[in-house]
This record gives sequence, C-alpha cells and structure tokens, in this order.
Amino acid sequence: MKKNLCSSFTVAVLLTALFLFLAGCSNKKDRSSLQKMQDIKQIEELHVGHEWFYFDGDSIKETTLPSQSAAASEKPWTEAVRISSAASLSQSDNSPFKAFALLNRCGLIAFTEEGAELFKDNSLFLDNSVQGIVFSAGSPVFYLYRSTFFFNQKKVQDASSGVQVIRPFLVEFDVRSKNFYPLVSYENMKLNKEDQVTGCFWNGDVWVVGAKSADESEAQFKYLWWKPPVALGELNPALGGENFFIRKSSEEEYLSVCMPKLFAEAPLELKALLRTLPDYFSFYVSYRDDSGTTPVSYYHEGNDEHTVNAVAMSSAGNFYSAVLFADGTVFVKKTGLEEVSAFRLPKLDNGFVYGEFAIAGDVMYAAWEEGSSWQTKRAGFIKLSLLDIL
Repeated sequence: MKKNLCSSFTVAVLLTALFLFLAGCSNKKDRSSLQKMQDIKQIEELHVGHEWFYFDGDSIKETTLPSQSAAASEKPWTEAVRISSAASLSQSDNSPFKAFALLNRCGLIAFTEEGAELFKDNSLFLDNSVQGIVFSAGSPVFYLYRSTFFFNQKKVQDASSGVQVIRPFLVEFDVRSKNFYPLVSYENMKLNKEDQVTGCFWNGDVWVVGAKSADESEAQFKYLWWKPPVALGELNPALGGENFFIRKSSEEEYLSVCMPKLFAEAPLELKALLRTLPDYFSFYVSYRDDSGTTPVSYYHEGNDEHTVNAVAMSSAGNFYSAVLFADGTVFVKKTGLEEVSAFRLPKLDNGFVYGEFAIAGDVMYAAWEEGSSWQTKRAGFIKLSLLDIL
C-alpha cells in the first residue's frame, strides 16, 4: 500500500537514520565533533606493537600509517571498498578462523591470531553492497543489497542481456569449504529487483526485513516477517515454498524490533564496560552478544551537545568483551572478570575514524577509514595484541 508523501518522508528518515547507524556510517556523521576522553593512554605511549593494513582494489596491503597508504578515489559509502560489518565467533571449534569482516564490494576477511585472509566472489560482491553479518553453526551469514540512489540498475540489466538471473539475498560463507553459498534469493523473499533493503534483523528465531521502492513523488515500503523452519545453513533458494512462508509485517512491528533502545535497557555486560563514563556523556552503541544474531543498538542521552558512536561485543571466543569508539577509545575486559581496562588506539589524522572491530583469540582487528559524512576514500584495519595491553 502506498503512503502519502509526508508519511513516506517521515518513515524514510527513520529508516535511513537507522540503516546508516547499523552500517557503520554513523561513525562518520560528525567527525569534527568526536569527544575527547581524557586520561586514557594511547598505545604508542604504551609502546605496544601494532600493524596497519589498507585495501588496494581487491587486495590487502601493509602500510606504515593510514595517511601513508595509496590514494583512493572518493565513493559513496555503499559503493566503496570498506569494512561494513565485523564479528567474532563465540565458539570456533569447527572453524579455522576466529573472527570475520565483510569487505564491501569485494569479499569477506577471515581472521586468526596470525593474520587475515581475504575470500572473494565477483559474482556476488561486484554489483552488491554487503551488510549484517550473523552466524549459523559457526559460519558467517550476511545479506546483499543495492542502494537505489547510487547504484546503476540499468547497467546490470544491460549486462544480463535479458537473461533471468536469480539475485541472492542471504549468503553463507562455509568455513570448511571456504566457499560462498546463496541461501535465500530476493525472489524467495518476494522482493522486486528495484526494491532497496533498508534493514535486515535476525534474532535467532525470526527475520524482519524492511525494503522500499520510490519514484519522484512517493515511496512504497514493505515490511516482511519470516521464521525459517530449518537452520540457516540448510536453506537453499531452490527449496519449496514451505521453507519461505513469509508474511507481510507492519511499520510498527518492524520498528519495534530495529529501533535503538534506551541504554537503561542494555545488558549488564555492556553497562559494566561503560560504567566509568559520566552521565553527561551522550552516545550510541551497537552491541553484539555471543548469540550470533544481529547487534542491538542502545542510546544514552546526556547533556553533551554532540553524540558519539561506538560498536561493542561480548564473549569473543569466550575471552573478551570490548567497546570501540570512533576516536579509537577502547574499553575492554576479560570475560568473567570485573576489571575494565581503557586505552586509545593510535590517533588518526583529520578525516579518518575507526569503525567496526572483531577479536580473534587475543588479537584485536579494528577498521579505519577516511572520508566525509556519506563518502569514503581510503580504508583498512589495524592489528594489535591485547596481551600487550591488559
């Protein structure tokens, strides 16, 4: 059902704001206003060894500093090669890898304590943006989407020469075979080729999906609810319709799942990590627990004029819980212990911020990128050992 322009605009603002936050773009929204957290040592002052890496096309290369990496042209963040989502495995018995990151427009990075390995699949990544890493039986699952504002849909249609192409929606990276397998298609979800996914949330039992299509005067929104009858890794786009019994949801139901919650409702583990922050400090934090599901966002409104953004996770391989702010401030503690340590990653040049992170064993990998509020230039990650700090 089509909405009037005023209603469509209101919902579009809500969904766009949420989508930008969960995709990591909110870490870049107000780079000049990042708060200074005083009395926290930087790792250079602690003489902690670390390594810098950057993305050069579809490869990972080492550099001395982010500002010294090869220049990159500015692109919209949905089209740029950048880490869009990262997560650690809570249990890695069946996986040679302990953490993963989605490299937008390129592939997936698998991390061990020793280093990073990039896996690519041009048929999936070149014409799609990637987001929303979750886990099924120890294997990463993520979704593909296209920004209707930036992406040239006609270019793909011309390249396909009229051939019917199944467009993957959910994709699994199998940690044993090291291959990508489509699990669910846009056709399975009853989404049209012109639909743009604005959010996709998995709580371990149910998926809720938001999508929109728009013309010059109005937008049409779709909200979907789906409870898979089998484990995610057992799905296949060719399975029967009983596996894809997808019902229409409502705007209210969708927003009740995906909108940020008040920090007062946050889990105790997250509150413990941030207990030293003063009440006047305003922040958003996207928190990933050890369930393998979509992170939940929390908001604390203080008296500060500016709000800073952070990503957080708990029980990385049952070893650590941590929070990373965009300016590089880290709060971390070992699982099961009360003591929280704080340090700051190396200070980045103006125009650079930190983003998503994951922990593999005792090694932390944190994304960095350069750009403006909606565009990205250079991007990469830093690697450091937490054993050298804690």
